[in-house]
This record gives sequence, C-alpha cells and structure tokens, in this order.
Amino acid sequence: MLTTHPFIYLPICLYLICMGLHLQQGFVTLLLRRGELVKAPSAQAFFVFASAALCGSLVCVIFSPQLGASADQIRAFFFLSWLIAPVVGYLYVCTLAEHLEIERRRIRWITGFYLIDFTFTAVVGVITRLTGTPILFAHSTGATQSLIDIHLGGVFSPNLVTIIKVLLISALVLASAVFFLREILKKKSPDRFLIVGVSLTAVSIILELTSYTLQWSMAFSLLPLANVIEVIRLTHLQTIEAGRSIEKSRQKVAAVRDQMGIHLASLAHDVRTPLSSLKLGVSRLHSREIDRALASDLRVELEYLDVVFSNVLALYELELSDRKSLSRDIDVRHFIDGCSERFVQLARDQSVVLVVSDEEDPLMVNCSPSALEQAVTNLVYSAVVHAHENVAISGYVDGQDIVIKVQDDGPIANRSALPNLSDRSFRAELENGRATPDWGLGLAISEAIIRTHGGSLKASVDGDGLLSVVIRLERIVNPGGEVSTTAETHALGALYIDRPNLDLESEECVD
Repeated sequence: MLTTHPFIYLPICLYLICMGLHLQQGFVTLLLRRGELVKAPSAQAFFVFASAALCGSLVCVIFSPQLGASADQIRAFFFLSWLIAPVVGYLYVCTLAEHLEIERRRIRWITGFYLIDFTFTAVVGVITRLTGTPILFAHSTGATQSLIDIHLGGVFSPNLVTIIKVLLISALVLASAVFFLREILKKKSPDRFLIVGVSLTAVSIILELTSYTLQWSMAFSLLPLANVIEVIRLTHLQTIEAGRSIEKSRQKVAAVRDQMGIHLASLAHDVRTPLSSLKLGVSRLHSREIDRALASDLRVELEYLDVVFSNVLALYELELSDRKSLSRDIDVRHFIDGCSERFVQLARDQSVVLVVSDEEDPLMVNCSPSALEQAVTNLVYSAVVHAHENVAISGYVDGQDIVIKVQDDGPIANRSALPNLSDRSFRAELENGRATPDWGLGLAISEAIIRTHGGSLKASVDGDGLLSVVIRLERIVNPGGEVSTTAETHALGALYIDRPNLDLESEECVD
C-alpha cells in the first residue's frame, strides 16, 4: 500500500479548488455571453477553461501513483502540463490586452514567444515519443528530489533544456508583467485588484518554475495561485456589466410599457367618445319612440362594443401594468352602483329586472379602480344579456372578505366554466361573432383581474338553477379595527355614480 506524505495533499487540494473555480467562472462567462448580457472578450472563456485543464493535468500527475500509473504514463501527464502551459499564457495575455483595450500588435512579441514555446514543446514531445530520447526533462531520478518527486518515484528531473526553458519563460513572464502593470497604471483609475493579480501571477509562475528546477520541497504548491485573482476580478466586472445590461433592458421595457399605456389611454378616449355619442343618439331615438326595436338592438351592439373594447384594454393592463402602483383603497359599492346605472337602459330593453343591494357601511378593498370596474362590468353585462327576467347584484361583508355577487336566471350553458385566459381560442372570442353567447372570455378576464389582486372568483349554480358568480377580496380595515374612510377613498368614490347608502336589506329595482 502506498504511503503519502501529508504535504502532498496541499497541492492536490489547491489544484482541485482552483480547477473548480476556473470551471465555474468559465461557465458563468459563457452564460452571460449566450444571454447577450455582456460583450465578453473572445479569449476570456478559452483562457479560463485552459487554466482548468492545466490544473487538471497537474492533479493527474500527482494522483498517478495512486492510480497505478507507470513511469511513462506519469511522464506523459507531466508533458501534457508543459504543452498546455504556453496555451494558457497566450490566452491570458490576449484576455488582459482585450480587457485593457490594448492593440494586438503591441503584444505580438509576447504571444509570438508563447506560440514558439508551444511549437517547440510539441516537436520535442513527438521526437521523444518516436525515439524514446528524453529532451524536455530527464527520465531519471535527479541528485536532489522534492517531496513531489519522491512521491512520484523520481520518474523525471530537470535537465539543461529544462533550465534554459525555465529561464526564458521567467524572463518573458517578468517582462510581460512589467508591460501590463505600466498599462494599468496609465489609466485614470488603476484597477488595484488587477495589479495584485498580475503581480501574483508573475511571482507564482517564476517561483513554481524555480522550485521545480531546484527541486525545492514546496514545488507544485504555488502554481494554483496564478491567475485566480484576475479570473475572479474579470468575472466580477462581467457580472457588473451584465447587471447594467439588465437594468438598461428593464428601463427600456418600462419605457415601452409606459408609452403603450399612453397610447392605450389615447385610444380609449378616441373610441369611447364616439361610443358615448352613439349611446346618447340611441337614447334619443328610444325617447321619441322611433322604432324602439331598432334602438334596443343598436344599444345591445354598442354595449357589446364598449365591453369588448374595455376588455382589450384590460388584457393589456394585466400584462403591462404593475398592480401595486395602481392599487388604491376603494369602496366597492361605487362600482356596483356604477355598473347598475350603466346597464339600466340595456336591462329595460331586454325586459330584465335589475336588483341592487349592499350594506350601509363602506365595503373597502385595495385594488386598481379601473381593473375592478372592468371585472364587475363583465359579470353584470353577461348577466343582463343572458337573463330571462331577473339579475341581482349584491355587495356584503363575509368574515374577513368583501363579497360581490352577481346572479341571473338565464341559461347556464358553459357560462359557469372559467376558461384559460392564455388559450388563444378564448381570446379569439373577441374577434368572432356579436354578443358572444357564453362570454367565457369576459368571465376569464374578470377572474384574472381578481386573482392578480389576491382575491378569487367562482361561478356556481344553486339549487334553484340560478347562476351565481362570486368575487371575494380581502377587506381593508384601519389599525383600530374600523373600516378605512380616508379622503382619498371618498375622492376616488366621487369618480363613480354617487347615491345614498342603502340598508342591508334594502333593494333598488329597475323595471
């Protein structure tokens, strides 16, 4: 059984940690680039993954005895590290140059050396493979052995070629570090983290090469520190850039949403103004008893157009608006009253009795006034156009909830089913036919509006065969336990039809 010196675990842990760190940063870079959140340097992701590969190859070298590798296999892993190293150096220099916006022609002397180093190492490897003659390093035990070398069984040791290569690489690393440090210091606000990272990388590489050449006991324990700070710093900068990109996108979407809201408000005015004029004109026809049947039919069509257009606006508001910014404390009695007043004449034309009842105390909820108005309007309109003789609208307190109930005696058909608002077949009902028989889309929009305000909407059939649609919203009370009656609430309520409060059992009938 192989015995392992405790020191050996130090480089193993360092290499594994740094390899995982490099892989993580590499995948983060790829994800940010894929999402087009950053304009990442083209060499950065390759550099990070190459660094991970270098750490992985050195882990394989140290683990080789435990894996039962032969001397030739251990040397193959070690040669692979020498082959990957110039690739890492090349990509590291390119990454720094792109980050510091340095022209490629100014770093050709650095990248050219790494290309020569890679080519030389590859050629030497091929020659050694074909002839069995060691060139890059000796295939024997050196006079001096580090702990790592002893752990590996002394299968390789530095030779003259190794010493020359180490000297050239050390000189290049030192010269390139000075070059990049000068470029960083030229900036108005020098990046201190990058200064530390470049300095640490140069020192750790030179010490690692020296420790291997002189076979110090600390050999193989410093290289993992190289590039770590730069990788973390560059990825941190990318994350900041991604955050800024997301914020810009959010602002752009918000601007588009606000612009859409302005267009919708203008469209609402442009459409509803002629609709209101047409309704007044139909009322005059009806009052002059000029073809009452035609006036009634025109009123049904106009109300249908008004409701459909209002639902189109409601659909956009559901998708574009922030509910919290639109919500207010409001009294639902004003919406019940407003809807009953709006559909009084339509109910008369349909020979329907419209009954309204609510409580004397305010029925306070927190929601968007326009959204709640549309939800109640959909239910009342559907009830009036489908009822045989009677429609009842009521508002009352039930425990911690405010309840709005709309009931009619019309045919049930599929009106009690809540379709999925995202289903295009239901959205298509806005475009098909007139006075949609089941008006499932209006019910679905009302349900979506109430759900976004934390409430619920349920449709059911009672024992008498009457269809009841019940809206439940959380009741708003002040800290003292009494219903809120702020000046803002009264001001909002004034926007809708005002009338004296009704007793709990009182009813207002329209015949």
